Amino acid sequence: DISEFNNWISDMELQEIKSYGSRFTWFRPNGSVKSRLDRCLVSEQWLSHWPDSSQHVIQRDFSDHCPILLKTDMVDWGPKPFRVLDWWLKNKEYQTLVKESWIRDQQTGWGGIVLKNKLRNLKSSLKQWSREFGDVKFKKVQQLRQQLNDIDTIACDRSLTEAELMSKKSIQHDLWMASNAYESLLRQKSRAKWFKEGDSNTAYFHKTINFRRHHNTIHGIFSEGIWVQQPKLVKDEAVKFFVRRFTKENFSRPTLDGVHFNRITHSQREKLTASFSDQE
Repeated sequence: DISEFNNWISDMELQEIKSYGSRFTWFRPNGSVKSRLDRCLVSEQWLSHWPDSSQHVIQRDFSDHCPILLKTDMVDWGPKPFRVLDWWLKNKEYQTLVKESWIRDQQTGWGGIVLKNKLRNLKSSLKQWSREFGDVKFKKVQQLRQQLNDIDTIACDRSLTEAELMSKKSIQHDLWMASNAYESLLRQKSRAKWFKEGDSNTAYFHKTINFRRHHNTIHGIFSEGIWVQQPKLVKDEAVKFFVRRFTKENFSRPTLDGVHFNRITHSQREKLTASFSDQE
């Protein structure tokens, strides 16, 4: 029964990955009926290891079923765009860096160019800071948690020294900050805006992140009927598309010879461009 099979898929928490190629995988020999009977289902654990997985329906031969090729290629699309993480905004070092960098960077010229240059230089400073202080990984949380557990193990056998108590207090503070930062990072990546601070559910966040990553991944595009997957070719096709879309074609414009248009005087032009007075 199809409902029982769907319930089994739901119980196993399986999901179908993105498919490319033919819409149907099975054809009746006489061609009167076609259906998508064959599918590739994967688990959350699979997607966590191979988030770019995809299934490709291949052309069949004498069989009435089309073979399905499962691909797990990790495609390098180049450097990722720089983003400010939400948890940075609560970091005092980040706030100090932004303030000092903005005041120190004195620019002259037109306001728009000044703003662009100041933002560019600020971005460079933030990149350097993030490599050393602004990156947080679950491995760091695990390390701090292990250090805290080691001190607790020592405390079971004897009293902690003053230095050990100070170290424990420092580790507890670092663990609290790292855990909150990691949770904020997962929330931002998952786009789960309806969760409040403290709603820690990393399993849900990981599932949402994997779903978004898998759903938004571009494995390739069709260019004049040909499937293109190489990142450079895909980027070139994207550029060509927008160039064609926004490039104005050259064509002969009609001329209006012998037609006289009224013109405003020089004083009238000056009035049109003059600044408004307080009374106006």
